[in-house]
Amino acid sequence: MRKSIKLIPISLAMIVIAGIAIACCKKSPPIVDTTFNDDDCLIFSANDRDIAFDTGSDITVLYADTIPGSAFFFCHVTATDIHGDDIRLKKYLWLNPYSSHKEVLFQPVIILPQSFAPKGVNVLWGTDIINRSNWHIDFNRHAIDNLSRLPDRSADIILHYRTIGNRWETDLQLDSLFLKNILIDTGYTRSDLILSKEQINLLEAKFLRKDTCYNFRNIPSEMAQYMRKECLVNGKEIDNMTIALSQDKSIIGLPFFKRFSSVYMNTDKQMIFCYD
Repeated sequence: MRKSIKLIPISLAMIVIAGIAIACCKKSPPIVDTTFNDDDCLIFSANDRDIAFDTGSDITVLYADTIPGSAFFFCHVTATDIHGDDIRLKKYLWLNPYSSHKEVLFQPVIILPQSFAPKGVNVLWGTDIINRSNWHIDFNRHAIDNLSRLPDRSADIILHYRTIGNRWETDLQLDSLFLKNILIDTGYTRSDLILSKEQINLLEAKFLRKDTCYNFRNIPSEMAQYMRKECLVNGKEIDNMTIALSQDKSIIGLPFFKRFSSVYMNTDKQMIFCYD
């Protein structure tokens, strides 16, 4: 009985400490003002780590073959990959991952083996970090920062999004087809959009080729890719828009945003401004 009595306050203390740690980690975002690799993924270096910027993930991922001594197991979570497969994973609290920001006590992360990482990435930032800042991404200069203000000019496309389970979802008007709950996923790089077979047929998109897509465990799978030569997206004409086939989740990927010279992500107002 004594052991049980002692375990109760210890467990409560751990829960309280974890709650305080998570609250503290949300207060202050890491400052970013750098360039990114002109590659498939949006990858930049900060604090001696190669970081992928992924709005399609609702939690940050640390790629490491051993659990760091500064990471503490917190709970189990279920993740869903791009193909709709659910996987049970462990969530950790990672102690002070940003050495230049001492006020950040803990960062909740999923830890996966380095072999799962895209192109040698060390850390994948999900919306749990991305939501703490507004972001300016300049595709001409290959620059990303969370210090800039909204550009003083009219955007060519504005996407209003909402957060569902910390994921960003928007609605799109594609010609006469209105689509709801499209996931905004800057970690997906194989096509402008992912849509269902029915949606692709309604758009009268033509088969383009077979392509290979990788899930977050870096396991490849084949996907059919289609093309629509001309398409009005929220009233703006987009040429040669690529669309991959999936029955699980509709997605707007990084290639769509790379059609523009720059984008500004206002996470306060949940709006993305795209500029030619």
